[in-house]
This record gives sequence, C-alpha cells and structure tokens, in this order.
Amino acid sequence: MANISSAQGQIVINEELLLNGIYAVKTFLNLVSLSANYVDYDTYIDYEDSMYLLEESVENVYELSIEFSGTGRWAYTNNIECFYQMLEYVASQCHCETEFRIMFNYFHKCGIPIEIKYVDMEPGAELYYGAMLEILPYINAEGEIDTMTREGGGAWKK
Repeated sequence: MANISSAQGQIVINEELLLNGIYAVKTFLNLVSLSANYVDYDTYIDYEDSMYLLEESVENVYELSIEFSGTGRWAYTNNIECFYQMLEYVASQCHCETEFRIMFNYFHKCGIPIEIKYVDMEPGAELYYGAMLEILPYINAEGEIDTMTREGGGAWKK
C-alpha cells in the first residue's frame, strides 16, 4: 500500500485567464471541487467559496487564489503531474465532457498556466515538501490529454 501524503495550498489563476475565460475557469473549479467524489487522491476546494472569490476577482480585476487541501499517493506532486487527466476523468463521470473540452481548448489555446503552491506533508515520516508548480494542458504523442508542469519558471516537463 502506498504512503498517503496530505497537502495544503493555493490554486492561483491569473487575472487575464479569468477575464477572457470565465466559463472555462468556472468549469475548472467545478471539476476540481467534484474530484473528491470520483478519485482516490483528490484536491478539495470549497466550491461556493471559490465562486464568491471568482466574482470578487473578476469585479476588481486581480488574480484568483483558492485555498485547497489534497491527498496524494506518495506525494501530492503526483496529482499535479496528471491534473488535467484527473479533470477529464471527473468530467466523464459527471457527464460534462463538453464543458471539459471547452475548458481544455481555452486553456490550451491561451497558454496561460495555472499556479499551484503547496506544502506536502507525510504524517509519521515527518517529511515536508513545498513547491510552486505551474500547469498547462496539452495533447501528448498518443493523442491523449496530458499535463505539462514547470517549477519556478523553469523548463516545461511533459
């Protein structure tokens, strides 16, 4: 059995991404909030609170920062490396594949990453890891939805 880690952090969405793609951002937040119902290693956000913060961010034109908690298999980084695959799976379970596809296409086309800042903890082992990763969706060589990540403005990893 894998060790379970738990993470706390923020999902940060750039104001340009918000202003030009509010529907896509709402879909993203909805699917993230639903992930706790459909995947073993999830990312939990309070959907109602995130919608309130989204409205405030758009009205006042600033980036959106949503608090989250999550669990990971061995490390929460594993969740981030397959974030868009997880959202695609959740969309298939919730029968909102069209909304997911619209969101994916917008995020892919605009190329503005979403930032995930977190501290990962493994209770008992007293292991702590902090990171700031950016994620972008893309289509891999097999034609499947995948997630690119980068840390600290470095090179993108596929």
